[in-house]
Amino acid sequence: MFSLPSEEISKKKSQEIEIMIRQEKEKMEKMREFKAQPLPTGSPDCLPTRPYYPPTHPKPFTLLTNDRGEKYQRKFYEKVRKEQEYVKENRFHAQPLPNFEPKIPRKPECPPPTEPIGFFFFTDTRMEERHIYDEHRRFREKEAEEQRIAKIREEEVRNMKEIRRLRADLVHHAQPIRYYTPINIQPSDKKPTRPISPMIGEKRRKYMRQIP
Repeated sequence: MFSLPSEEISKKKSQEIEIMIRQEKEKMEKMREFKAQPLPTGSPDCLPTRPYYPPTHPKPFTLLTNDRGEKYQRKFYEKVRKEQEYVKENRFHAQPLPNFEPKIPRKPECPPPTEPIGFFFFTDTRMEERHIYDEHRRFREKEAEEQRIAKIREEEVRNMKEIRRLRADLVHHAQPIRYYTPINIQPSDKKPTRPISPMIGEKRRKYMRQIP
């Protein structure tokens, strides 16, 4: 019977796969089998010393929620307290009943008898003050009158002196002859000026010809 080489190759491959699957199953079964560990040999004193650690003491957690809760409680209690105070202040308080019993006024005691004393009038004091004021006023008026008369007299004397001065100024008086220092004219030491004709025109041309 004729067979292709590919069929043989596929058979070999399938056999190899079956062998690999069987080996894998055996390996898994061996791994599932329980095998106890052997007991330790030797004395337990050979074990290393275990360090001693103190027991752990739990501490409360510091959470922000607790702080926020305390703040909220304080605000809430403060708000409740203010509301209670407001209600207490605005609470209605009834006025007490009026007393309708008649009030009998107390009879005043009799005053002692009046003892007469001497009278004192302010008119006497004002009269004395007015008398002193009148004396001072008359004295001031007298001084003012004397000053006014003295001023009038001084003005009259001043006017009379001014009139006399004006009258004396109106009289003509000849002025005295004035004598002045005579003028002494002396000849000058300077030489007389010699006139020189300007160098213009023909004179200038001649001068220019003479220059080499």
